[in-house]
Formats: sequence, structure tokens, C-alpha cells
Amino acid sequence: MGDTLTLSVIALAGTVLWFLLVANIVGALRKVFARPTVRKAVDGLTGAPLIALGVNLANATRP
Repeated sequence: MGDTLTLSVIALAGTVLWFLLVANIVGALRKVFARPTVRKAVDGLTGAPLIALGVNLANATRP
């Protein structure tokens, strides 16, 4: 029982630290991501794979 609790606390601490790190990085880069050119680039880089995934799923469901 003690090992499970110890591992759970370690996993929880690692997860909390990870999310704090990501939140601080995003907070620091907030002004960069607010620029229209950067926002368009990020939208394009994230939108293209999502469109490709949608096309792939549409083709996969055909008989």
C-alpha cells in the first residue's frame, strides 16, 4: 500500500510541475501569440493536419 501511495504522489507532483511549466511558457509567450501574423501561422499549422485527418476519416468510412 505504501509503494502505491508513494508512486501516486510522485506522479501527481510530476503532473502539477508539468502543467505549471506549460502555463508559465504560454504566459511568457502570450504577446508573441497575440500578433496577427503568428496567429495566422499557428492556425495554418494546426488547421492543415486537422483537415487532413478529416479527409482521411471520410475516406476510411467508405465501403
